[in-house]
Amino acid sequence: MKKTFKKTIITLSVIFGSVLLHSCIKDDLTDDSKALKAGDQCPAFSTKDINGQTHNLPDPNKPTVILFFDSECPDCRRQIPVVQQLYDKYKDGCHFIALGREHNEQEVKDYVSREGFTFPFAADPGARIYSKFAGVIVPRVYIVNDRTILLSTTDKESLSYKAGCDLLDNLLRPTE
Repeated sequence: MKKTFKKTIITLSVIFGSVLLHSCIKDDLTDDSKALKAGDQCPAFSTKDINGQTHNLPDPNKPTVILFFDSECPDCRRQIPVVQQLYDKYKDGCHFIALGREHNEQEVKDYVSREGFTFPFAADPGARIYSKFAGVIVPRVYIVNDRTILLSTTDKESLSYKAGCDLLDNLLRPTE
């Protein structure tokens, strides 16, 4: 009986630890002070989306919206539809990409297919790209123009549709 109880506790600990690492990490659990913020330069990176298209980012010719997510994260599942709405409105004037932190390509394909999203998604196994931006916490949205991060959000201050529209409208407004 004692050995069974011990095995159960160990199994539950492993499962809980795995879920915690793969899902949202809350700000109060970890220090994320090295994360890039508004005003910082956006690191350049290249990735292939789940449809095989290469994205060299940030895009030098148009504003770029970058979303880091985890498919099991409840905060991410609330943030991704907002980015989808922004994509629906601004897809011709902006470059969009969502990167599945610690996901492989098949996991991202399955998630996008199941949820019906239409903007570009890519896998980021090993958090190779994510680690250039932050160490912990998803969702994380960056809006970048001319390599400068103009907006950086996390689960504590998620991007609203109105705030996204206000910023993108400003960036896309013709200069006089």
